[in-house]
Amino acid sequence: GSDYVAAAGTLSVAAGGAHACGVTTDRKLVCWGASGAGQADVPPDLGPVAAVSAGYEHTCVLTVTGGVRCFGSDVSGQCRGIPAGVQGLAVAVSAGYASTCVLLRNNSARCTGGGAGPTVPLELEGRVTSVAVGEEETCVGTTQGSAFCWVSPGGSPVAEALNLTRVAQAAAPAPGIRCALVNGVVGRTVRCLPKTEEWWPVYRGLDGVSGALTLSAGTNHMCALTADGAVHCIGGNNFGQALVAPELTQAGAALAVSAGGSHTCVIVPPCEPRAPRCAG
Repeated sequence: GSDYVAAAGTLSVAAGGAHACGVTTDRKLVCWGASGAGQADVPPDLGPVAAVSAGYEHTCVLTVTGGVRCFGSDVSGQCRGIPAGVQGLAVAVSAGYASTCVLLRNNSARCTGGGAGPTVPLELEGRVTSVAVGEEETCVGTTQGSAFCWVSPGGSPVAEALNLTRVAQAAAPAPGIRCALVNGVVGRTVRCLPKTEEWWPVYRGLDGVSGALTLSAGTNHMCALTADGAVHCIGGNNFGQALVAPELTQAGAALAVSAGGSHTCVIVPPCEPRAPRCAG
Protein backbone atom coordinates (compact mmCIF):
# COMPACT_ATOMS: atom_id res chain seq x y z
CA GLY A 1 0.00 0.00 0.00
CA SER A 2 0.95 3.63 -0.17
CA ASP A 3 2.33 5.71 2.68
CA TYR A 4 0.48 8.55 4.35
CA VAL A 5 2.42 11.02 6.46
CA ALA A 6 0.42 13.20 8.86
CA ALA A 7 1.41 16.39 10.59
CA ALA A 8 4.40 16.45 12.95
CA GLY A 9 4.09 16.91 16.68
CA THR A 10 2.18 13.72 17.55
CA LEU A 11 2.41 12.01 20.94
CA SER A 12 0.48 8.83 20.08
CA VAL A 13 -1.28 7.24 17.12
CA ALA A 14 -4.12 4.74 16.77
CA ALA A 15 -5.03 2.86 13.58
CA GLY A 16 -8.67 1.84 13.11
CA GLY A 17 -10.57 -0.08 10.46
CA ALA A 18 -9.80 2.35 7.61
CA HIS A 19 -8.97 5.51 9.55
CA ALA A 20 -6.40 6.67 12.07
CA CYS A 21 -6.13 9.28 14.81
CA GLY A 22 -3.34 10.91 16.75
CA VAL A 23 -2.93 12.97 19.90
CA THR A 24 -0.77 16.03 19.33
CA THR A 25 1.74 17.54 21.74
CA ASP A 26 -0.83 20.18 22.71
CA ARG A 27 -3.35 17.40 23.57
CA LYS A 28 -5.59 17.89 20.55
CA LEU A 29 -7.06 15.02 18.53
CA VAL A 30 -6.50 14.77 14.78
CA CYS A 31 -8.03 12.03 12.59
CA TRP A 32 -7.77 11.11 8.92
CA GLY A 33 -8.97 8.41 6.54
CA ALA A 34 -12.43 6.91 5.98
CA SER A 35 -15.25 8.54 7.93
CA GLY A 36 -18.48 7.07 6.58
CA ALA A 37 -19.79 6.67 10.13
CA GLY A 38 -18.16 9.83 11.45
CA GLN A 39 -15.25 7.95 13.02
CA ALA A 40 -12.70 10.49 11.75
CA ASP A 41 -14.87 13.57 12.42
CA VAL A 42 -13.44 15.04 15.61
CA PRO A 43 -16.19 16.68 17.71
CA PRO A 44 -15.58 20.44 17.81
CA ASP A 45 -16.23 20.57 21.56
CA LEU A 46 -13.73 17.82 22.41
CA GLY A 47 -11.37 19.03 25.13
CA PRO A 48 -7.77 18.02 25.92
CA VAL A 49 -7.06 14.36 25.15
CA ALA A 50 -4.68 12.00 26.97
CA ALA A 51 -5.00 8.95 24.68
CA VAL A 52 -6.96 7.64 21.69
CA SER A 53 -8.11 4.20 20.50
CA ALA A 54 -9.50 3.66 17.01
CA GLY A 55 -12.00 0.85 16.41
CA TYR A 56 -13.40 -0.46 13.16
CA GLU A 57 -15.84 2.42 12.61
CA HIS A 58 -15.71 4.30 15.91
CA THR A 59 -13.11 6.23 17.87
CA CYS A 60 -12.74 6.61 21.64
CA VAL A 61 -10.60 9.01 23.62
CA LEU A 62 -9.42 9.18 27.21
CA THR A 63 -9.56 12.78 28.39
CA VAL A 64 -6.97 14.37 30.66
CA THR A 65 -9.53 14.33 33.48
CA GLY A 66 -10.10 10.55 33.27
CA GLY A 67 -13.24 10.74 31.16
CA VAL A 68 -14.14 8.70 28.07
CA ARG A 69 -15.84 9.90 24.92
CA CYS A 70 -16.58 7.91 21.75
CA PHE A 71 -17.87 8.94 18.33
CA GLY A 72 -18.62 7.28 15.00
CA SER A 73 -20.68 4.12 14.49
CA ASP A 74 -22.97 3.24 17.39
CA VAL A 75 -24.95 0.38 15.86
CA SER A 76 -24.08 -1.91 18.78
CA GLY A 77 -24.03 0.72 21.50
CA GLN A 78 -20.24 0.90 21.48
CA CYS A 79 -20.42 4.68 21.99
CA ARG A 80 -23.61 5.56 23.83
CA GLY A 81 -23.32 2.48 26.03
CA ILE A 82 -20.28 3.78 27.94
CA PRO A 83 -21.44 3.73 31.60
CA ALA A 84 -21.73 7.15 33.20
CA GLY A 85 -19.93 5.78 36.25
CA VAL A 86 -16.59 5.52 34.45
CA GLN A 87 -16.29 9.26 33.90
CA GLY A 88 -13.41 10.71 35.88
CA LEU A 89 -12.16 7.24 36.87
CA ALA A 90 -10.79 5.89 33.57
CA VAL A 91 -7.10 5.23 32.94
CA ALA A 92 -7.35 3.57 29.50
CA VAL A 93 -9.84 2.82 26.73
CA SER A 94 -9.84 0.23 23.94
CA ALA A 95 -12.12 0.41 20.90
CA GLY A 96 -12.66 -2.81 18.93
CA TYR A 97 -14.79 -3.94 16.00
CA ALA A 98 -18.15 -3.01 17.53
CA SER A 99 -17.42 -2.78 21.23
CA THR A 100 -15.48 -0.67 23.72
CA CYS A 101 -13.78 -1.45 27.03
CA VAL A 102 -12.69 1.06 29.66
CA LEU A 103 -10.06 0.32 32.33
CA LEU A 104 -10.64 2.05 35.67
CA ARG A 105 -8.34 3.15 38.46
CA ASN A 106 -9.54 0.34 40.73
CA ASN A 107 -8.38 -2.35 38.24
CA SER A 108 -11.89 -3.09 37.03
CA ALA A 109 -13.06 -2.89 33.42
CA ARG A 110 -16.38 -1.90 31.90
CA CYS A 111 -17.28 -2.97 28.38
CA THR A 112 -20.16 -2.17 26.07
CA GLY A 113 -21.29 -2.97 22.54
CA GLY A 114 -21.47 -6.17 20.53
CA GLY A 115 -18.90 -8.46 19.01
CA ALA A 116 -15.89 -8.97 21.26
CA GLY A 117 -16.33 -8.51 24.97
CA PRO A 118 -19.59 -6.65 25.71
CA THR A 119 -19.20 -7.81 29.32
CA VAL A 120 -16.29 -8.73 31.58
CA PRO A 121 -16.10 -12.15 33.28
CA LEU A 122 -16.96 -11.74 36.96
CA GLU A 123 -13.85 -13.57 38.15
CA LEU A 124 -11.69 -10.79 36.70
CA GLU A 125 -13.36 -7.97 38.62
CA GLY A 126 -10.76 -5.78 40.36
CA ARG A 127 -7.84 -7.64 38.77
CA VAL A 128 -7.41 -6.00 35.37
CA THR A 129 -4.27 -4.01 34.50
CA SER A 130 -4.60 -3.84 30.70
CA VAL A 131 -7.35 -4.46 28.18
CA ALA A 132 -7.32 -4.93 24.40
CA VAL A 133 -10.52 -5.38 22.40
CA GLY A 134 -10.03 -7.27 19.15
CA GLU A 135 -12.35 -8.16 16.31
CA GLU A 136 -13.41 -11.47 17.87
CA GLU A 137 -11.77 -11.61 21.30
CA THR A 138 -11.01 -9.35 24.24
CA CYS A 139 -7.82 -9.95 26.22
CA VAL A 140 -6.70 -8.57 29.59
CA GLY A 141 -3.62 -8.66 31.79
CA THR A 142 -4.16 -8.98 35.53
CA THR A 143 -2.62 -7.84 38.79
CA GLN A 144 -1.23 -11.37 39.30
CA GLY A 145 0.69 -11.23 36.00
CA SER A 146 -1.65 -13.66 34.27
CA ALA A 147 -3.66 -13.09 31.09
CA PHE A 148 -7.15 -14.06 29.95
CA CYS A 149 -9.03 -13.83 26.66
CA TRP A 150 -12.67 -14.44 25.87
CA VAL A 151 -15.13 -14.53 22.99
CA SER A 152 -18.51 -13.07 23.84
CA PRO A 153 -21.12 -13.34 21.10
CA GLY A 154 -23.82 -13.24 23.77
CA GLY A 155 -24.62 -14.41 27.26
CA SER A 156 -22.00 -14.73 29.98
CA PRO A 157 -18.40 -14.68 28.71
CA VAL A 158 -15.97 -17.39 29.79
CA ALA A 159 -12.41 -16.22 30.41
CA GLU A 160 -9.74 -18.58 29.09
CA ALA A 161 -6.36 -18.34 30.82
CA LEU A 162 -3.20 -18.07 28.74
CA ASN A 163 -0.47 -20.40 29.96
CA LEU A 164 1.86 -17.51 30.73
CA THR A 165 3.12 -15.61 33.77
CA ARG A 166 4.50 -12.09 34.31
CA VAL A 167 2.23 -10.73 31.56
CA ALA A 168 2.24 -6.97 30.96
CA GLN A 169 -0.19 -6.90 28.02
CA ALA A 170 -2.20 -9.40 25.95
CA ALA A 171 -4.09 -9.22 22.65
CA ALA A 172 -5.66 -11.48 20.01
CA PRO A 173 -4.63 -10.53 16.45
CA ALA A 174 -6.40 -13.39 14.65
CA PRO A 175 -8.91 -16.17 15.36
CA GLY A 176 -7.14 -18.80 17.45
CA ILE A 177 -4.03 -16.71 18.16
CA ARG A 178 -3.28 -14.92 21.45
CA CYS A 179 -0.09 -12.94 22.01
CA ALA A 180 1.33 -11.26 25.09
CA LEU A 181 4.19 -9.15 26.34
CA VAL A 182 5.95 -11.08 29.10
CA ASN A 183 8.22 -9.34 31.60
CA GLY A 184 11.67 -10.87 31.94
CA VAL A 185 14.74 -10.20 34.02
CA VAL A 186 15.87 -7.80 31.31
CA GLY A 187 13.10 -6.35 29.13
CA ARG A 188 10.01 -7.96 27.68
CA THR A 189 9.50 -10.79 25.22
CA VAL A 190 6.60 -11.41 22.82
CA ARG A 191 4.94 -14.79 23.34
CA CYS A 192 2.24 -16.06 20.97
CA LEU A 193 0.08 -19.10 21.70
CA PRO A 194 -2.05 -21.01 19.17
CA LYS A 195 -5.59 -21.95 20.15
CA THR A 196 -6.02 -23.42 16.67
CA GLU A 197 -3.41 -24.24 14.04
CA GLU A 198 -4.93 -22.20 11.19
CA TRP A 199 -2.88 -19.02 11.71
CA TRP A 200 -0.03 -20.41 13.79
CA PRO A 201 2.45 -20.80 10.86
CA VAL A 202 2.00 -17.08 10.15
CA TYR A 203 2.29 -15.77 13.71
CA ARG A 204 5.05 -18.12 14.84
CA GLY A 205 7.56 -15.58 13.53
CA LEU A 206 6.61 -13.00 16.18
CA ASP A 207 6.85 -15.45 19.07
CA GLY A 208 10.09 -14.90 20.98
CA VAL A 209 10.87 -11.35 19.82
CA SER A 210 12.90 -9.94 22.70
CA GLY A 211 13.29 -6.40 23.96
CA ALA A 212 9.68 -5.60 23.06
CA LEU A 213 8.23 -2.36 24.40
CA THR A 214 4.64 -2.42 23.07
CA LEU A 215 2.33 -4.77 21.22
CA SER A 216 -0.54 -3.79 18.90
CA ALA A 217 -3.08 -6.14 17.31
CA GLY A 218 -4.93 -5.27 14.11
CA THR A 219 -7.83 -7.10 12.49
CA ASN A 220 -5.56 -9.84 11.18
CA HIS A 221 -2.00 -8.72 11.85
CA MET A 222 0.14 -7.69 14.81
CA CYS A 223 3.05 -5.34 15.35
CA ALA A 224 5.63 -4.98 18.10
CA LEU A 225 7.93 -2.06 18.87
CA THR A 226 11.21 -3.00 20.49
CA ALA A 227 12.98 -0.86 23.07
CA ASP A 228 15.60 0.16 20.51
CA GLY A 229 12.90 1.67 18.25
CA ALA A 230 12.57 -1.08 15.61
CA VAL A 231 9.19 -2.21 14.24
CA HIS A 232 8.23 -5.88 13.73
CA CYS A 233 4.91 -6.82 12.04
CA ILE A 234 3.47 -10.17 11.02
CA GLY A 235 0.15 -11.63 9.88
CA GLY A 236 -2.29 -10.85 7.08
CA ASN A 237 -0.66 -8.70 4.41
CA ASN A 238 -3.25 -8.34 1.64
CA PHE A 239 -2.89 -4.55 1.69
CA GLY A 240 0.75 -4.37 2.76
CA GLN A 241 -0.20 -3.73 6.39
CA ALA A 242 2.38 -6.18 7.73
CA LEU A 243 5.09 -5.29 5.22
CA VAL A 244 7.42 -3.10 7.26
CA ALA A 245 9.57 -0.68 5.29
CA PRO A 246 13.23 -1.73 5.68
CA GLU A 247 14.18 1.57 7.29
CA LEU A 248 11.62 0.99 10.07
CA THR A 249 13.25 -2.28 11.12
CA GLN A 250 16.39 -0.43 12.19
CA ALA A 251 17.17 0.78 15.70
CA GLY A 252 15.86 4.29 16.37
CA ALA A 253 13.40 4.17 13.47
CA ALA A 254 10.12 4.54 15.38
CA LEU A 255 8.66 5.91 18.59
CA ALA A 256 5.28 4.13 18.47
CA VAL A 257 3.31 1.67 16.32
CA SER A 258 -0.40 0.87 15.92
CA ALA A 259 -1.92 -1.95 13.84
CA GLY A 260 -5.36 -1.30 12.31
CA GLY A 261 -7.80 -3.04 10.01
CA SER A 262 -5.75 -3.10 6.81
CA HIS A 263 -3.04 -0.56 7.60
CA THR A 264 -0.33 0.17 10.16
CA CYS A 265 0.76 3.51 11.58
CA VAL A 266 4.04 4.44 13.22
CA ILE A 267 5.40 7.63 14.76
CA VAL A 268 8.82 8.38 13.30
CA PRO A 269 11.39 10.93 14.45
CA PRO A 270 12.15 12.92 11.26
CA CYS A 271 13.53 16.45 11.02
CA GLU A 272 10.21 17.67 12.38
CA PRO A 273 9.63 15.75 15.61
CA ARG A 274 7.11 12.93 16.03
CA ALA A 275 5.32 12.67 12.66
CA PRO A 276 2.90 9.74 12.14
CA ARG A 277 3.35 7.63 9.02
CA CYS A 278 0.79 5.04 7.88
CA ALA A 279 0.91 2.32 5.22
CA GLY A 280 -1.42 -0.39 3.99
